[in-house]
Amino acid sequence: MQLPDTPLPENSGESTEADSGKGGLEMPDLNDAAKQESPAVDLRLASWKEVEAKAKSTGKVTVVDLWSTSCAPCIKEFPELVKLHREQGDQIACFAVSVDYDGRKTRPPETYTEMVTEFLASKKAEFPNFLCETPSDEVFSTVDLPSIPAVLVFDEEGNLVKRFIDVGETAGFTYESHVRPFLETLGS
Repeated sequence: MQLPDTPLPENSGESTEADSGKGGLEMPDLNDAAKQESPAVDLRLASWKEVEAKAKSTGKVTVVDLWSTSCAPCIKEFPELVKLHREQGDQIACFAVSVDYDGRKTRPPETYTEMVTEFLASKKAEFPNFLCETPSDEVFSTVDLPSIPAVLVFDEEGNLVKRFIDVGETAGFTYESHVRPFLETLGS
C-alpha cells in the first residue's frame, strides 16, 4: 500500500529538507570517513606506580609528559608530544599522564575521563595515555616536582635521566628547544 504524498502540516515539529538551515539544532551526519578521522584514544586509569613501572619497562627511551586540562602551558605544549610520537614513535615511547585528579573524594578520577579523552582525541594522541589515580600532590611529591608541565625522560634501561620542569634550569622548556635536543644526546 502506497501512502499519498501529503505535505507536513505546519508546526508539526518535523522538519523537511527545505527547512534545513532555518535555525534550531542540526546534528551533522557522521559517515564512516568522519569516524575514521577521529582516532580512538586509549585512556587508562592507573596509579603513578603503575605508570612509572610501564615507563621503565619499554626497552626504549621513554618520554612521560605530566599534564592537566587546567594547565595552560601543558595544553600549549601537548601538540609537540604528539609530533614527537608521530616522527619518532618507533624509536621513542611517548606516554601522557593526566594529573587532573587532586584526591578529592567528591571528584574521583573517573569524573575526569570524558574531559581528558575529548582533549586527547582533539590532539590525536595515539600513544599510551593515562589518567592518574594517584592524587596529583602525591605524584608531585614522589617525583619531586614543584608543578607542571613536566616531562620525564627514561633511558632504555628504565633509569630516570632527565626531568624538564617549569622552574630552575629547565624553566620555560619546550619540546623543540629542550626535550628533542636532549633526546638526541641519548642517540634517539
